[in-house]
Amino acid sequence: MNQGGELRFEGPGEVLQRRVSLLVGAMVSFAVSLWLRDMGGPRWSVGLEQGLTVWLLISFSQNRYRATRKGLLSASTEGLRLGGKTVVERSRIAAAFLLSSEDSVVRIVRPRALSLDVRLESEEKARALLTALGVGVGQSTATFSAWYGERRRSLAILAAAIGAGALGASSALLHGGAMAIAARLVLAAAVALTFYLRSFARLDVGSDGVLLRRLGDQRFLSYASLASASVDERDAIVLALRSGRDIRLSMGTSPEKAPLRDALVQRIEEARVALACHAGADGAEALLAPGGRTLSLWMREVRALAGALDYREIRLDEDRLWRVLDDATAPPATRAGAALAISVIDQPSRLRLRVAAEACAEPRLRVALTRVADGGSEPELEEALARLL
Repeated sequence: MNQGGELRFEGPGEVLQRRVSLLVGAMVSFAVSLWLRDMGGPRWSVGLEQGLTVWLLISFSQNRYRATRKGLLSASTEGLRLGGKTVVERSRIAAAFLLSSEDSVVRIVRPRALSLDVRLESEEKARALLTALGVGVGQSTATFSAWYGERRRSLAILAAAIGAGALGASSALLHGGAMAIAARLVLAAAVALTFYLRSFARLDVGSDGVLLRRLGDQRFLSYASLASASVDERDAIVLALRSGRDIRLSMGTSPEKAPLRDALVQRIEEARVALACHAGADGAEALLAPGGRTLSLWMREVRALAGALDYREIRLDEDRLWRVLDDATAPPATRAGAALAISVIDQPSRLRLRVAAEACAEPRLRVALTRVADGGSEPELEEALARLL
């Protein structure tokens, strides 16, 4: 639904959240078990309380017994409301994506807070909700976490690193003192921790590609270089590159992780399809590309393309500029040039530029588009744009 130029959503649905009370119950049960042990209570009662603690923790981690609230949902760029009460403000949404098309469930990820799920009547309404919130495909990035490589292999290498450290400590015990033992144990722990952190990856799925971030390294995969995203027979995520190489990721096989794995693959494939529909933006790219010009000259002439008033001057209309900006196959500098030209048109264009920036995963281009949309100072713009040349 469109009201006054703003997309809005209204419809019945339900909000599902983890029960924090399960964690509270686990802590209380564990405290009771300690009290019973100290008071000399029977072993079976201590074991019962500790077993209850484990069961509550497992229930929380697997997202069982979720709290459910039903009613009339409404969504806009202000946020999500249920029955007139705010569930989450848009500024508090880090990412959102279709978790399950079969059950029509949307997952909303919040920074420094537990995520929540929204179940709707159909997949069409779930996508309408995402669009109204401004977090659909092409509107913002969606962030996922995964193991880099196959999880079993990563755990095997981690176990080998810990085993090597233990072997080194045993050798030091026979031929060295306490300092040698401590040094080898610390070294083994550092190696194991570094490997573990390097194995943990975050993926930002944007309108132009996927940004793969790991400890000390990040890699941008444009959709032009990505042939497909799929799940193999081992439930591993396979990003097939056109170069012939594959990047394998894993989220595990638990019932909680399987929907996230499918949501990641679906988000990438949807963005690739959307890119294919918008690719190709005539000869305007040649006018917007730096083309060997100095930074200041390029910026000045690009701005003039949108503001030319005389028939003797070259002018690009807004539609052509947006086609170049939305073309994720175009070079980043060319897309930034289109954004710079658009920024001189009017304030609503700046708002749309901010949406384009949020949907961009390539770090340097994202920074450049954000500064253009926010009306950054000339030195700030030059600094961001210079990185693209």
